[in-house]
Amino acid sequence: LPKFVGQRENHHVAPTGSYAQVFKIKPLMQLTGANLLLVSFGYSAAIAGLPLFIVEVLKVSPKWLGIIWSANTLVIVLFQPMVARWLERTDKMRAMLWVGFIWAISWVIAGVTAWLPIVWIVPLQIVSSMVFGLGEMIWSPTNPSLVNQLSPDEIRGRANSLIGLQWSVAGIVGPLFVGLMLNAGHPAIWVLVTTVGCLVPIPILRSIKLK
Repeated sequence: LPKFVGQRENHHVAPTGSYAQVFKIKPLMQLTGANLLLVSFGYSAAIAGLPLFIVEVLKVSPKWLGIIWSANTLVIVLFQPMVARWLERTDKMRAMLWVGFIWAISWVIAGVTAWLPIVWIVPLQIVSSMVFGLGEMIWSPTNPSLVNQLSPDEIRGRANSLIGLQWSVAGIVGPLFVGLMLNAGHPAIWVLVTTVGCLVPIPILRSIKLK
């Protein structure tokens, strides 16, 4: 590799920035909290809880899980370019608000199947998976963009690391909550709390003032 690889362009500039600075940026902390709620009650809950809910509570054969998840993937493959073009002309914070609404709708569709005839369960779970995929397509490019927009250059790496930590925390919170609820025989409460959990970040996001 060339000798300059890994070296700073300006050797006279000392590294700056600290996590203390990150924590002092209120909009960034608000975004971090909203993200943690969205990932915990949206993404992590779906990954950890929906297979159990569908198989153990709704009594659907596990073989249908692959079809349900494949519908999610198909939506992303087909509509990601369209969503990307929409995001180019849409306010980023407004787009994040849509994620909470969309994921909440996805959970309502998934949860209502517990009270419907079994013939409706798989089709509606497929619809729920597709709706959830729409929220994923909005969230994935928008969230990192907002993080970097709110972060000064000297703490940009730390801000992104903090946002990345949400996956680890949500990966603990989501499975823990679904395990407690389903083990206690409260699937309806789990779906209700998860749905509300996707809506709670909306007022937090609305209060964030961008630069």
